[in-house]
Amino acid sequence: MSSSELRDRLRAKVFAEHKVKTIPVEFFGATIELRQPTMEDIVKVQADPDREAIVIRTLIDYAFVPGTDERAFEAGDADSLKKLPFGADFLRISKALEELTEVNFLDKPVSSSVDQTTT
Repeated sequence: MSSSELRDRLRAKVFAEHKVKTIPVEFFGATIELRQPTMEDIVKVQADPDREAIVIRTLIDYAFVPGTDERAFEAGDADSLKKLPFGADFLRISKALEELTEVNFLDKPVSSSVDQTTT
């Protein structure tokens, strides 16, 4: 098999449709389904210093009515979501997002520059 054919197989496997992970989460007495964000969105999250906006935007983009493709929230809900009391509900959201992505959404943003100091 040629290297070109191997490359084509590799690319086909990488770019094949992948099942998105989901986690049901209780949020203020209702169950929502959180879905795994895209790599593109995770990169944006890591570079954004506004932790509040990240959690709200992620809820709007990745929280669904369980078992459907209907989003639980819309952009117009952002201000209402921000005014909810912070506590166990938001911690459950953060924990579920961390499980789906391995990114701590409530932690400080990761610097996008690479430390190139030598010893």
